[in-house]
Amino acid sequence: MPVASRRLMKEREEFAELWSRYELTATNQGVKAIDHPRAGVMVFDHSVLEIPDRPGIRLMLHTARPGTETRGKVADLLDHEQI
Repeated sequence: MPVASRRLMKEREEFAELWSRYELTATNQGVKAIDHPRAGVMVFDHSVLEIPDRPGIRLMLHTARPGTETRGKVADLLDHEQI
């Protein structure tokens, strides 16, 4: 299970309930690189989850790829936006 999914299960009751009932299915997983104008290249693992009884609704999860500088770059961008 992706790290973001585990975090959502702890923080959101509805997500945990749907996940436990297997009503969310991963239909697309992979790695995505984004070249941000200020932060440079950031690499994410991504999963697209669908809810079968709610056609057309998708949840897209992007988590910083382990072993990259992405997590720090995202944190720096968020800190910068606070100013």
